[in-house]
Amino acid sequence: MYPSYTPGETIVFDKITKQNLKLVRENDLVVFNHPFKKDVKMFKRVKSILRDSYFVSGDNPDPTSSVDSHNFGPINKSNILAYKKESH
Repeated sequence: MYPSYTPGETIVFDKITKQNLKLVRENDLVVFNHPFKKDVKMFKRVKSILRDSYFVSGDNPDPTSSVDSHNFGPINKSNILAYKKESH
């Protein structure tokens, strides 16, 4: 998520519930389970909201420096663990 966040920086997220999942909007940050690596959790920025999923992307302008929806497709809403409102 460089350059918006730097290594070692603390970011506070709100745990997802059925009630607040609908509050997630474009530009918010989300924590989710990696779709192919069960033990890996990631956080990325929501770029677009689809019917039952989110297209997420890192903030680094170099598209080859981030693993995100460009690589593994949209994230199902059921995989979202937490979110952080952003004002970008």
